[in-house]
Amino acid sequence: MYTVIICSDGGCSLARRLEGIRHRFEAKAFAGERAGELLVLEAGAGCRIAGADPVLILPKQIRGPLPEGEFFAVVANSDWFCETELIARYPGAVVLTCGMRDDDALTYASCGEDQAVVSVQRRFGTMGGRQVLPQDLPLRRQPEISRFDLLACCALLLLCGKSSQLPGITL
Repeated sequence: MYTVIICSDGGCSLARRLEGIRHRFEAKAFAGERAGELLVLEAGAGCRIAGADPVLILPKQIRGPLPEGEFFAVVANSDWFCETELIARYPGAVVLTCGMRDDDALTYASCGEDQAVVSVQRRFGTMGGRQVLPQDLPLRRQPEISRFDLLACCALLLLCGKSSQLPGITL
């Protein structure tokens, strides 16, 4: 089970986008059984989160304190959050900033109306213990998806060890 907490005011576009690619997280281990499943929760600011290795996604500035809890990873919009502050707040978590800055973990090599190349700019570990190396990933992009949502979806798929599903995927 992959648990993702999106800290937003509710009904955010990223939650809908992840629901739309839920099948990417489901892999058949045995006939008729699922090895993995995606659970997406929306949570307001200041809440206490519990669960097994959840991923916290911070798409925009939030009112009040950041959620408390133990997270495997924190994926944050670098327009609103500083990486060093998140590392201090969530020690032990993989912190991935997404945006258009040179020091972001995930950014764009290029981004057009229907295509994008996501650039992974540094190494990080997956939930399964593998390493994601710096690389460029070509994706097909639906015009209505925001730039951050696409980067966050890509980061989540990488964290869950689904890198083989990314080339050519439409987000």
